[in-house]
Amino acid sequence: MSNAVVVGADPDERSLLRGLLRLHHHQVVAEGVGPEVLSSLDAPGGIDLLVLDEDAAGGAWKELVQNATRLRPALRVVLITPNETRDLLREARASGISAVLQRPFHLEQFIQALDRPLDRSGAYRTDPGRRTPPT
Repeated sequence: MSNAVVVGADPDERSLLRGLLRLHHHQVVAEGVGPEVLSSLDAPGGIDLLVLDEDAAGGAWKELVQNATRLRPALRVVLITPNETRDLLREARASGISAVLQRPFHLEQFIQALDRPLDRSGAYRTDPGRRTPPT
């Protein structure tokens, strides 16, 4: 079982994500609204996955991801966003994010983001019909 941290503003969404993560053999060791959750990256056993809601990061998601991956270089990061744009995908790719999910998303898309092997070459949408990022 791997460890996960969920950063999200909506408690209902965090609860749903926590349940999905448990079903897929991830233990949520911390959750919350902002960067203070990152202190959990030093948790015993380490953290393997960060699920980050762009809204909860207060516009500082890139800095948050950079700090998290500096502490945990192999950390997988799934970014949830209300507006997926090409610029956002480029920024996500440059930040080392594993997957980007645009809200609303299907539960299957979230599961794919967890099951998909880590692709450090860039972020891409978790759209079942699409395997590469838009250009």
